[in-house]
Amino acid sequence: MRKYFLLSAVALMISGTANADNASLTAEVYAKIEHVNQITCSPLDFGTIYLKKNNAESVLSASDFTPSGDIISVFGGSAGYCSGISSEDGVNIVGWGRTEGMDDQSGKFYFLTGNSDEEYAYIDNISINSDGYIWADLHIPANFPTATLDTTISLTVTY
Repeated sequence: MRKYFLLSAVALMISGTANADNASLTAEVYAKIEHVNQITCSPLDFGTIYLKKNNAESVLSASDFTPSGDIISVFGGSAGYCSGISSEDGVNIVGWGRTEGMDDQSGKFYFLTGNSDEEYAYIDNISINSDGYIWADLHIPANFPTATLDTTISLTVTY
């Protein structure tokens, strides 16, 4: 009985592929190559941020260093400056470089603190004005530990 069952199973597997169709396809491929200038920016520095212990979710906007949530005070922050950008029409961010910690879908750059809890802070709403100043919003989750956050981001812009 056992050998008939095995033969039946093999016969079913063979018959499942015996009627396979062949196909041919045509696909169009397109690429546009653009040249870019390498622009160096000074650091976007959120400064030293003082939070309440057991803080609620908090946000610091580097455009005007306005804190929200449980941020008590901020010292030493400054917007970054990208030399070589001058445009009355402003600057458009058109792409993100492959950067560790980057979420391609949301445009958020995550910082991992290194704690076992894997606490994350992130920056988003990155913008560059027509004078070349770059800023973003820093989001600090609730109950965030003491940490030093540091990363490098790569952007593609038009101006």
